[in-house]
Amino acid sequence: MSEQNKPLLSRVFPALMFFCLLVWVWTVAIIMAWPWENTSTWKADARLPAVCASGEMCSITYDKLAGALAEKKITSIVPKEPAGEINDPDAWLRWKSVSDKPYQIEASLSSWHFETTLRYKLDGETPELVQYRHYDAGVFFYALPAALFTLLGIYFRRLRG
Repeated sequence: MSEQNKPLLSRVFPALMFFCLLVWVWTVAIIMAWPWENTSTWKADARLPAVCASGEMCSITYDKLAGALAEKKITSIVPKEPAGEINDPDAWLRWKSVSDKPYQIEASLSSWHFETTLRYKLDGETPELVQYRHYDAGVFFYALPAALFTLLGIYFRRLRG
């Protein structure tokens, strides 16, 4: 069957699938290249791993940290294990301790539509923010035109040569 006799959908389908692949590739590339903010200003809703009064690992937002320490709801903000994860009500909180970086702990709060990563060091029971990075589903809207531009470039190149 010649290319002209194929139904429209069977001629367009490979381009649509290739476009979907390009959107995925561009989304991953943009996420990997997303910049870190070198800041010491905490966001109020930033979540940190902590040791609760029961001895279990839990999380606490930065704006409630001082009150929770004073009321003994949490006993420490130093995680019990060097790496781990806990399930927050609407996201996952993962952390890992590092020793050869300007920060001591990297904590990431992620859900299906966002990720916030904090890099901080501890001065006793006081966390000092070193770097902050947040991206959400909006990255997808950067990837769409990039994938379309890439697809058009590939097809124009193919037509040319």
